[in-house]
Parts: sequence; structure tokens; C-alpha cells
Amino acid sequence: MSANPKSSFTGSIGFVLAAAGSAVGVGNIWRFPYLAAKDGAAAAEDGFFTGFITSKAAPVCFMLIFLAVTAFIVYRGGGKGH
Repeated sequence: MSANPKSSFTGSIGFVLAAAGSAVGVGNIWRFPYLAAKDGAAAAEDGFFTGFITSKAAPVCFMLIFLAVTAFIVYRGGGKGH
């Protein structure tokens, strides 16, 4: 069995764009709850979350997420003890 080589960036521009995109994404994840709480939108955010959890679509979404994660683990060979 030969080991699969890991993929890597072929140029520096791809790495810079990926790093910038990651930084923007992490910044948005940290900034949104702060702004929602500061501007008083936390109640609306809680309402949307509660509405989704109690809807008929929530079990289907959770099932699809669970199946996708399980398929990914099986595909990557997570159960083989590697």
C-alpha cells in the first residue's frame, strides 16, 4: 500500500486568499453575536432558533447532518483505528 500524498497549495496567492477568507469568517463568527446583543436583536435571534427547533424541518435537518457526518467518518476510515 502506498501512502496518498497530502495536497498543498501550489502558489502563495492561493494560501493568502485562503488565510484571508478564514480570518474574515472567524471574525464574522465572533462579531455577529456581539452586535446582535448590543443592538437588541438577541431576542429575535432566539426566536428564530426556537422556531427552527420546534418546526417539522428540524428533525430532517439533524438527520441529514448526522448521516453526512457518519458517511464522512466511514469514508475517511475513522473506524479502522488509523
